[in-house]
Amino acid sequence: MRFCADTWFLLKICEKDKKALEIIRNLRHKEDILIIPYITLAELYKKLSQVGVSMIKIDEFIDSLEASEKIEFIAIDREIARRAAKISLSFPAPLIDSVILAIAMLTNCNVIITKDAHFKKAKLKLINW
Repeated sequence: MRFCADTWFLLKICEKDKKALEIIRNLRHKEDILIIPYITLAELYKKLSQVGVSMIKIDEFIDSLEASEKIEFIAIDREIARRAAKISLSFPAPLIDSVILAIAMLTNCNVIITKDAHFKKAKLKLINW
């Protein structure tokens, strides 16, 4: 299974949410891969900084994710940008979420881990709680 993470999921990991940590633990024992769009890191830095988390702590958290062989980080390239623009025009979704959806589609993800309802139109399985 190929999962794509929204920023919400990364925040749940930071909160040590049981279900989020279970998903991360299960990656180690299965053929599953977690895709994390780099764009989610900008949102993560912002949201954690707003509640007083230091940049050093945020960097340490991201470093721990980057160290995993089961997690792939994807940057925006031209194809992703084009697809995100089309998605943003088709769905009533913010551009960041359109980028996440474009990355999920172009990397053949089966599941998006998110709480955002506008992803429901994408015809991918959603995991939220």
